Amino acid sequence: KLPSTTGSAGQVLQVASANHSSTNAELEFAAAASGKVKQYKYVQSTTLVETSSSSYQNLSATFSVAITPTSSSNLLLARFAAKVSVYNQSGSDANSRIGLTDDGASSYLLENDVRFYDYGGSGGFIDLPLCIEHVKVAGNTNARTYSIRYKLVAGNKVVINNYSGGAGTNNSVLSVMEIEP
Repeated sequence: KLPSTTGSAGQVLQVASANHSSTNAELEFAAAASGKVKQYKYVQSTTLVETSSSSYQNLSATFSVAITPTSSSNLLLARFAAKVSVYNQSGSDANSRIGLTDDGASSYLLENDVRFYDYGGSGGFIDLPLCIEHVKVAGNTNARTYSIRYKLVAGNKVVINNYSGGAGTNNSVLSVMEIEP
């Protein structure tokens, strides 16, 4: 049986809690379930980037995601996934640091290290998949831009979108979702 009232935007029809009869169920309007994705934005790249610098660098001038939350109470879920290689000389360890930032801040929402320990003394490189994920309450409805910065901590160089020393054929993906709590 349909309800006699008219629902409002964002509501759904559900079986009335007072009547669960399978032969004569009444319907009522109710609020939609939470957890709805409001926005999804992403950027991807197959460009191979590398550095031997110990100072943070932006992954790319065009590798960023801008988003403006629709509500200050919504969640922002940011994800970065890439193939990362670190190279070292014989007998030394290699380490790189990759950080997720919003609005180019010098402090990072989350940082991750990719390390190669050279126990055998032969040197070389290691390829690793990397995934960084960070969630926070938007806090306001100001526009913000997420980006990735990286640097070499120890070793010869760090390379993103690499495989075993070859050309860049892997994708880096940075995505940001706005989710209703």
